[in-house]
Amino acid sequence: MPFWDVRPNPHTLTGHVLPSSAQAQRLADHIRPALRTYGDEDDVTAFLHRLRQHGSAAERQRAPMAHERHLNAVVDGLVRETCPDGCG
Repeated sequence: MPFWDVRPNPHTLTGHVLPSSAQAQRLADHIRPALRTYGDEDDVTAFLHRLRQHGSAAERQRAPMAHERHLNAVVDGLVRETCPDGCG
């Protein structure tokens, strides 16, 4: 399989193919009592929302590679994310 393949990841325990956001949500659901105890539930919920909206960093990097099949597309995307207003 080429490294620019954008298929979702297999679930660690079941082997079912799930997007990273679904895997992260399942983990958060499993450890939610601990997140509440330590006051981290809101931060994790916000992170999961961003993950669902934008995908993981790996997914965001694989997408342009799968589309254009050139590393320059990945680097250009990273620059846009890092310096949305230009890097001067």
